[in-house]
Amino acid sequence: MSPIISVAFAALLAAAAADFDTIFLKNGGRVLGTIVEEDPARGVSICLPGGEQRDLKPAEVHRIRYGDGTVKTYGDLPMPAQPAPPPPAPASAEPQPPAPPTSPVEPVPEGAPVAPAEPFPPYAGPETAAPGVAPMPPETPGPITLAASLFRLFPGGDVEASMAMKDFTTAMTGLGLEAGLRLTPKFLVGGSLDMAFGRPGPALEAWCGGWGMTCDTADVKLGLMARYAFTPAASSTPWVGVGVAFDVLMALSDATEQTPSYGGGEPRLSAGWDLRLNRTIGVGAFVTASTSRYPDVDRGDGEIVPIDRRARHTWLQLGVRGILFP
Repeated sequence: MSPIISVAFAALLAAAAADFDTIFLKNGGRVLGTIVEEDPARGVSICLPGGEQRDLKPAEVHRIRYGDGTVKTYGDLPMPAQPAPPPPAPASAEPQPPAPPTSPVEPVPEGAPVAPAEPFPPYAGPETAAPGVAPMPPETPGPITLAASLFRLFPGGDVEASMAMKDFTTAMTGLGLEAGLRLTPKFLVGGSLDMAFGRPGPALEAWCGGWGMTCDTADVKLGLMARYAFTPAASSTPWVGVGVAFDVLMALSDATEQTPSYGGGEPRLSAGWDLRLNRTIGVGAFVTASTSRYPDVDRGDGEIVPIDRRARHTWLQLGVRGILFP
C-alpha cells in the first residue's frame, strides 16, 4: 500500500470514528460504536457498527469519549504502559532474524482475494430497529392537512320514481379538494368540495334532443367530515371516516334554456389508505359511499316538483389523492 493511500485510509477511519462513541478499556483496548445503555452498576452496552451489541462491566471501562467530544472517566487507573523494547544485542553477537509479528491477524498474501467489509445496516424504521439499538421515536403528524383527489363517481338507484340514475347520467370523472384539522394525531375534522362531470343517460339525452340541445351532466358535493387514522405516525395508515354533504346533480346545456337539477343532503361513509413519503408529501387511495333521496326537482322552467319518497339513489366514489402534510 502506498503512503498516500495509507494516509487517506487513516483519515477516513478517523472521520468515521468521530461519529461514534469510543470506550477506552483498562486493558488498553478501545471499542467504537453507539452507546445504547449506561449504568454505573451494570456497566455499558454499545452497538457496534456491524449491528452487534457488546456489554462491558464497570471494571473493564476506563473512560468514554462520546461522539460530541465530551469525555467521562470511569476509574483513575492509568492506561497500561507499553512494554519496553528489548535491549539491543551485543555488538559481538551474531545478527538475529526479525521477530515474528505479534498481531493476531494473519497477513493476507499478495494477490489473494479480500472479502469486502460488511456495510453498516440501514435504518429500518422504529418498528424494526436493529437489536440492542433504541428505536427512533415516531414522527407525529402536524395539525393541518390538505389534499387534492382525482376520482370516478358511479351512480345507482333512482333519481326519481320514473327515472333511474343511469338514465339521467353516466359515470362521472371528478376532482376534489379537502382541508382538515387534527384534534388529536388520530382524529381529524374538516371540509371537502367535489366536482364531477359526465355524459347524459338515455332519458336525459332524449329530453335535451327534443329541445334541440346538447347536454352534459355535473355533480357538486360540499361536505363536512370526521376521520379516524389507525397509525398516524407510521409510514402508512388505514383510516375510516363519516360525513354529510349537500349534493346537487344537474344537466348542463349549450343553449339558453334552463335544464333540470336535483339537490339534497346525503350521509357519507369513507375508508382509505395513506402512504407518507415524508413529513410534507403523501399519497393515498380511498372509497366513499352514500345513499339518499332528492326531495324535489327543478324542471328548469321555474316549477319545483316534489319527488316520490320511494325514489332513492346511491353514489360510489373511487379515487386517489395527493396529500400535503400527511
